[in-house]
Amino acid sequence: MEQWKRRTKERSRRYVSEAYVQTLAAAAGISMITAFLFYRSVWGMCTFFVFAPLCLKFRQKREAARREVQIQKEFLTAMESVSGALMAGYSLESAWKYAQQETEQMYGIQGIFSRELRQLNQKLFMHEPMEQLLYELAERCDNEEIYHFAEILLYAKRSGGNMTEIIHRTVCRMQEKHEVLREITANVAAKRAEQKMMMLLLPLMLWFLTVSSPEYTGALYGNPAGVLVMSGCLAGYLGALFWAEKIVDIPV
Repeated sequence: MEQWKRRTKERSRRYVSEAYVQTLAAAAGISMITAFLFYRSVWGMCTFFVFAPLCLKFRQKREAARREVQIQKEFLTAMESVSGALMAGYSLESAWKYAQQETEQMYGIQGIFSRELRQLNQKLFMHEPMEQLLYELAERCDNEEIYHFAEILLYAKRSGGNMTEIIHRTVCRMQEKHEVLREITANVAAKRAEQKMMMLLLPLMLWFLTVSSPEYTGALYGNPAGVLVMSGCLAGYLGALFWAEKIVDIPV
């Protein structure tokens, strides 16, 4: 077990290091393009110090959003398995073991929630309370849905309600929420593609003018006034990128 944990940590560190290097390389590439299109000077590479933190922040946000979606997807799969096992007559503890098997079969033993379920079942074997384990799981995953389920489970135990029926209804509501999320994602996908095409339009137009009519854009380079104008255009372009990303980023 200790060797497996060490291998997992080493694999995670390697992935983070590779992602960091790739992001910095992308920022350097963007800086080179910016230096050519907006400044026509090697000093334009100084924009790397602007783009590097922006790219890192953007990647972290995308990775966090992707991780959140994956956790919700795997958690829903686990809860469907728990609900099905309870309706088949399993105990709650056995239902979680069954959910672990189903989740590992579908997402692999390295799945985000598969690892969490293994840890949860190990602690259940040590007779730790289920509600406390779910609260800890929600905190580690930073997932509101898991926290709400822990609240529902705690209420069901205290009130002596029908655990199987309560969990089944909770899973049905989760399925409805995820269906709405899928519909919204599908509807927004076209707008995201349109946004990306529009964001490429300005650099492509500037490149076309630079190549086809260099005398037309020559006044914008090599003088303080041109640097100020192009810096203003670049700032406006980055602001438009940020605003467009906020528009298509629809939380559910």
